[in-house]
Amino acid sequence: MAETKRKAGRPKKEQSEPTVDVKVENNSNDELIKQLMEQVANLTKQVEDAKKQADNANSEKSDLQQLVDALQANQKPIDKLPTKVKVISLLENQLNLSTQPNGQGKVYTFAKLGDSKIIRMQDLEEILSIVQYREQAEKGYYYICNADVVEEFGLTEEYEHIFNDKVLADVENLVGDNCVDIFVGLNESVQQSLARKMAENIANGARLDRNKLEDIRLATDIDIEKMASDFKEFKEKNKGE
Repeated sequence: MAETKRKAGRPKKEQSEPTVDVKVENNSNDELIKQLMEQVANLTKQVEDAKKQADNANSEKSDLQQLVDALQANQKPIDKLPTKVKVISLLENQLNLSTQPNGQGKVYTFAKLGDSKIIRMQDLEEILSIVQYREQAEKGYYYICNADVVEEFGLTEEYEHIFNDKVLADVENLVGDNCVDIFVGLNESVQQSLARKMAENIANGARLDRNKLEDIRLATDIDIEKMASDFKEFKEKNKGE
């Protein structure tokens, strides 16, 4: 049997590998990297800007807090002021104080020298807003028995000038029913000055009401009798020198 010859077909072409345009691919990668770097730069700038804003905000907050602290340090806290305060008339005749001009509103009447009233702070503020009554306070027609309240209404300087003659002389000698209240109402520097004078007088033989001295001690923690004892002891020690 004759051997059949296999037809020789055309040789198969080898399948070529896919080609890549390297130049195009490199250009695409460069563009992507560039975009990513721009995004990173933008994000970095945003972070830095946010940090600066936070730092500025903290700085402004710190400066504001320092200002608030400074103002609070120089301001009398309102909760340290009483809701009511004792007021004493220093006029021989009748004195009327009212919360509105011309005797209108709420009226406080003091019949004579030494009369006292407990006045609400709100009413006292209204009284002192009236020119006539403000001038009377500045002239010493009546006495507000609280140094903090006197300071709050801007009367400290006037009080230091007014209460330096007869009134302070009476307090120094504990004369009158209201001398203790007046002493307690004075500012601290005047209290200390008066206390030293009183202690020196006692050490030199003056007799002052011990009950009133004790009232002053309880109200202000100023022990005038002890000051007098210390002064007398010092005087005795240095007598021969």
